[in-house]
Amino acid sequence: MTDAVSQHTIMFRGTSGQSSMGRVNIKALSIRARSWRAIVRGAAGVIVTTFLALIPALHFVLVPIGLVLTALMVLSAFRSRTHLLGGSGPCPYCNHTITIFPRRATFPFHDVCEQCRRQVTVESSV
Repeated sequence: MTDAVSQHTIMFRGTSGQSSMGRVNIKALSIRARSWRAIVRGAAGVIVTTFLALIPALHFVLVPIGLVLTALMVLSAFRSRTHLLGGSGPCPYCNHTITIFPRRATFPFHDVCEQCRRQVTVESSV
């Protein structure tokens, strides 16, 4: 299975009830891509934890914390089935374009308009 990219409509909502529509690209990750991301994050976590083992006295606490955080990073990377590649839409307050940068595809989330500095809630319209 290959990674499929699809375009979705989103809704920008202001705190006073204003709203506007935008578009984002969302990538559905295959099991192979999710596994690769988990392996890379796990390897990075193990490398950092190995360096933590070199710190005298503190390694008794830092190494177990590093191992637990590595396991959580691997689990998080593997569970993430979709990735938001980016998108844009007009601000509901000033109509300036809000750019959405790549991130995990979880809705709703908050963003800030670069022009008027007001917070908007980004919701999926699906």
